[in-house]
Amino acid sequence: MTAANGGYAFTVPEDCGVTIAAQPYIPPEEPEPETTTTENPDGSVTETAVAPDGSKAETTTTADGSTGTVKTGADGSAVSAEAAPSQAAVDEAAVSGEPVTLPVEVAAADSAEDAVPIAITLPETAERVTVEIPVENLTPGTVAVLVHADGSATVKIVDNTKVLADVDADAWYADAAAWAASREIMVGTGAGFTPETDTSRGMFAQLLFNLDGAQPSGEIAPFDDVAAGDWYADSVTWLVENGIAQGKGDTFDPNGPATRAQVAALMQRFCALVAQ
Repeated sequence: MTAANGGYAFTVPEDCGVTIAAQPYIPPEEPEPETTTTENPDGSVTETAVAPDGSKAETTTTADGSTGTVKTGADGSAVSAEAAPSQAAVDEAAVSGEPVTLPVEVAAADSAEDAVPIAITLPETAERVTVEIPVENLTPGTVAVLVHADGSATVKIVDNTKVLADVDADAWYADAAAWAASREIMVGTGAGFTPETDTSRGMFAQLLFNLDGAQPSGEIAPFDDVAAGDWYADSVTWLVENGIAQGKGDTFDPNGPATRAQVAALMQRFCALVAQ
């Protein structure tokens, strides 16, 4: 019968002459991964650990002490990655103004669900660091999606390229349009990307709102020509609340053209806000 602790309980008669000795269960030892070390031309060192099932972990340590690990399954597909820039790399980036290149390389996936999560851990003293992740199949539509942030960050590299039917592949602005559309900074006009359409003040307000990743405040700016439900209402309100735009008295003129002078002024104030 089954005992309370999950074992099998039975009774041995006193006169049966049977002696039972309990032996602890010792699980079989797992085979150790086969490890090789490679010195790379750039001064970094890569340690590759291959498990018996064919899965492996490749850890690269750069000359400045930054580390990056990419883990792949038995089928050779990447399943996760992690990177930790060193304090030396962060300090050098602060002086040069260049991003810290992480010693991991992944491929952009078609969706966030299929993308490889990359956990990034910064030195304790680092407050804000710009990092660069090498991508195998980089395109203007490749974006980094922040999944989680709590002192470290997990990102996924996704090909979020949008189909812009009215943008020729060889147009001088094709890459720029793909970049803006993939990041949903400029999402089109309903009739396509309409690249030859002039930008209105409402469009430019929405562009800056999207670029910042701002959220609606729930209020509506006090302009006679901006009402709740207008597609530009939240972005215009956000501009006013953050001191980027003042409007034209009682109106904002959202359908009026965004002149070059206005764009310059709005961009200057926007960048000042972001730099705070």
